[in-house]
Amino acid sequence: MFRKYLKVASVVYQEGTQYRLQYVASFLCVIFPLLAVVFLWRTVFQDIQMIEGFTESMMITYYILVALLTDLVSPGIMMYITEDIREGTLSKYLLRPISRRWYHFSEEIGISLGYSLVALIVILGFIFLFAVDFYFPANLLYIPLFLVSVGLSMVLGTGLTYLFSLSAFWLEEDTGLDYVLEYLVPILTGALIPLALLPEFVYQVASFLPFKYLLYFPIEIFLERITLSEIGYGLFTQILWIGVIYLLGAWVWRRGCRRYTARGG
Repeated sequence: MFRKYLKVASVVYQEGTQYRLQYVASFLCVIFPLLAVVFLWRTVFQDIQMIEGFTESMMITYYILVALLTDLVSPGIMMYITEDIREGTLSKYLLRPISRRWYHFSEEIGISLGYSLVALIVILGFIFLFAVDFYFPANLLYIPLFLVSVGLSMVLGTGLTYLFSLSAFWLEEDTGLDYVLEYLVPILTGALIPLALLPEFVYQVASFLPFKYLLYFPIEIFLERITLSEIGYGLFTQILWIGVIYLLGAWVWRRGCRRYTARGG
């Protein structure tokens, strides 16, 4: 059953490897602002030893991991999904023995694999040149737990992307949703600033939403800022959110398809 989706992921990955230079160029655009962030926090920590449990090394590592993971886990709106819905070309998927959700997930996996390899090489070079004090977990058990959490974050982020993209069944334009994804979600994921540095009320609100578990939670694991029991609870919460988003996406898809066919799509 899943062989065809693995084939999609493989084809997308192979296509992506033909544009490695484009991946490198796009990631270098992230490196320069990251360099500014590193110098900024080094200046801040000149007279301070720790901020809300973050040392200088941990803070710099935090933003390096943000740069590495953001494109892998952050939700967005997939234009090819919204265009299929608005232009009436979604019918080709409704007539085929293929799930639009799994097709989208397979494409995301293929894209992510190609991007990850390039991003990791660039980040390692950045660490070697500008961040030799990169924080590395003393307890090696935290590394596989971090990787498991990142994998769950990718699945959760892909599910949210699929869900947001289905808004095209009802919205003629994505402007309002784009603003939310561009300005609010980076705050709630901890991409802009660690959630621990935000007001308590904002932190509590973020903790009740899935966005914290896309970026902030996996990085907290890597930095050993939470206990093993807290990690277990967080991983369970990630899985729970994946289930909720999956069921919600299935419900929205069914409602959207009924609306789509009713208007002659």
